[in-house]
Parts: sequence; C-alpha cells; structure tokens
Amino acid sequence: MGAFMGMAGLQGMLRRTLYVDGEFNTLMILAALSGTLILVAFLAFFYNIVMSVGLKGVIGIFSGSALEKKQLLPEPA
Repeated sequence: MGAFMGMAGLQGMLRRTLYVDGEFNTLMILAALSGTLILVAFLAFFYNIVMSVGLKGVIGIFSGSALEKKQLLPEPA
C-alpha cells in the first residue's frame, strides 16, 4: 500500500488533495487493494490468536492479574 502511495508521490501527487480527473486512479486502486489485503491478513492473524488462546485469553492479556503484587515480584537477595 505504501509503495503505491509512494509511487504516486514520486509522480507528483500531493497529499490531502482531491484529484477529480483521475490522474492517479490506477495507483490509488492498487493502494486500496493492498490495504484490503493488509486488513484480511490482520483478521486472519487475529482469528488465529483467538483460536489458539481463546477469546477469554485475548481479553485476559489486557486485564489485571489476579495474583497479588508480592507473588509477582521476586524477593530481594
């Protein structure tokens, strides 16, 4: 996706500018397809994680530990 946006930039496309005559349509369609492929890959990755660990395990990554702080930290030497 970034490669096609970079190619459009090298050909003179400005960022945050509307091009209504279709000067960069080919590159923008390729960038959109690449972005869609990245989204599909992320969804497949997330599905793999959920099926491996479980939804409760994925949510558990972001929640606090049930153990007390004394159990988590090693004792000083």
